[in-house]
Amino acid sequence: MRKLGRKALALSLALVLGTSMLLTGCGGSKSGNKGGSGDGDLGISMKLDKNVKGDISIMVWSGDGNYYEDIGNPDSAAGKKLADPANIKASNVAQVYAVAKKFNETYPNVKINVVDAFSNEQSKLLLQGEVDLGIASLPLMDSRLAYAKLFEEDILLAIHKDSHVNDYFKNKDDNNLTIEDLNKLRSESFIMCQKGRNLRDISIAICHKAGFEPNIVYETPSCENITEMILQDIGLGFVPRRTIEAYPPDRRPRYYRILDDISSQTFVLAYREGALSR
Repeated sequence: MRKLGRKALALSLALVLGTSMLLTGCGGSKSGNKGGSGDGDLGISMKLDKNVKGDISIMVWSGDGNYYEDIGNPDSAAGKKLADPANIKASNVAQVYAVAKKFNETYPNVKINVVDAFSNEQSKLLLQGEVDLGIASLPLMDSRLAYAKLFEEDILLAIHKDSHVNDYFKNKDDNNLTIEDLNKLRSESFIMCQKGRNLRDISIAICHKAGFEPNIVYETPSCENITEMILQDIGLGFVPRRTIEAYPPDRRPRYYRILDDISSQTFVLAYREGALSR
């Protein structure tokens, strides 16, 4: 049985992940980059021997805090656990699990392991070689990391559908807001991610550009928890567009799109420069 180097395995997995995320409506491209400079090309190819053997460890953002070994193998402990949808608590874990299952069907001897890590932990794990790849949002925290762009995603303002805050925007029939519109939220309560998450940095930057310091009443490790608290009308918050599909239409908050470049994030497949040379 042929054992392939991690570079070929990682690039092939990157192609599958990127294609999957494009098909789910996230958008994006596959141009490679080094140290945030926007240079380079990964040259991803799926021309692998189906008998290839190897393993790849990949990090996810805002996951559920668990480690999944051989996630795509239906006979592994992770595969058996995630076969029950009730055990999938985070949308990004669901995404990688779906990709890994498909990958396993064609390449059953390639083991894909999944690790959850905060944004500020991902760089350290990649540089130390503890993981091969990381799905992260820009900016990366170390110039020694290279990346392949996966997709860009809008950050939306989410408000409980019955909250009085919606009255501020009752004349906005299209649910599109300008940065100036957000200044009306200066006295409201916000739920945000804990420090170390890029989503928190983006959320605070949006508030600052709107001209106010957010009143943060609760901090949570995941964007899914932000939505859950909004549904309890504890406060309002900023969430990635991908979280919308996690809830049926009758349970969703009311979402508003912010018409400003600051309200988006770019997700990439990050890796240590030179780590995939073999």
